[in-house]
Amino acid sequence: MQRRKVKLRVIWSGLTALLLVGVVSCSPHDNAIKTAMVSPSPSKNETTTANNKTTYYSGIKTNGSPISVTRIPNPKFTPYAGMPQGTKLYSLMYWSQGNQVQAYVVVPPSRTPLPLLVNLHGGYFLKGKFHTNKFPTVTKQVAEDWAESGYINFLPNYAGYGPSGGDVGSSYGSYLDTKYGLQALSATFGSKIEANHTELYGVSMGGFVAMKLAETDHQVKAIVLVSPWPGGSDFVSWIQSQPSNQVDQLNMSDYFAILNREGTNNHSSWYVKNSIIFRDVKVPVLIVGGKSDPIIPPSLLSQLKAELSKYDANVELEFVPGGHAPTSYQVVALSTFFLNSH
Repeated sequence: MQRRKVKLRVIWSGLTALLLVGVVSCSPHDNAIKTAMVSPSPSKNETTTANNKTTYYSGIKTNGSPISVTRIPNPKFTPYAGMPQGTKLYSLMYWSQGNQVQAYVVVPPSRTPLPLLVNLHGGYFLKGKFHTNKFPTVTKQVAEDWAESGYINFLPNYAGYGPSGGDVGSSYGSYLDTKYGLQALSATFGSKIEANHTELYGVSMGGFVAMKLAETDHQVKAIVLVSPWPGGSDFVSWIQSQPSNQVDQLNMSDYFAILNREGTNNHSSWYVKNSIIFRDVKVPVLIVGGKSDPIIPPSLLSQLKAELSKYDANVELEFVPGGHAPTSYQVVALSTFFLNSH
């Protein structure tokens, strides 16, 4: 199979949209998805007569079971994406942890299966009793800007974000939402996806989700992590190793929130689930951080690289100008070269 090339402008555009989405509420289409997702599902494979663009699946409420696939008409992919004519944009609804969760799927036309690119947004790592339609929800526009030609693109909204049901979960909950989403994706688009070729791109808390997936998903070939949250145990140990006057106030607030809610026993259920088993992450990893990031600072990323490097030598760490989750052509160049090399 001819090697595909990641396009610099596409990734940069996607990164920008992903990070700026916090100031944009859901589009009318996203609201329509949210309204429709609570409707009873017809029997398996039944297609509505009023709108032939939606296919419903069985109503079995098991993790990873698809609920519906809706083809979104007239997608407007960024001109720089180079998406071939006939590329389709879908909204996939599926069951995860008792919630109806939504993801966007971008499918370029191809006579042969394509590799899978999973794009993982940031968010909250502690469970909350709220739902957000803002930061960092993936909207239709983000999916259109973020799509990368040469891949099947999968962009999930974890429970509690945007069109997905439920409340915001922990970082582990977001991992489960993605894991079950990949099962639903396989059930609905599996014939279009190249076996054993998945690449992950995670930003902030999405970086944790990417690493967690790589622990057990042996189809993952490479990971790019931009300002990744390293997981509960490593975050707490890093805070405890730093002089308190050198730790950002937001990080101190998160630290005390963890201690107040979960305690200090790193063998407890929350720490075990919301931490990374580094020995199981055995794929090439690129970590990119902002030199002036107060949330995931260079020293924390250096600690993360050291942990990952104990078990796999192919771990790269690069710092670029900027703060949290930087967006620049330098980030794009690093990511592009890394993904094209694996």
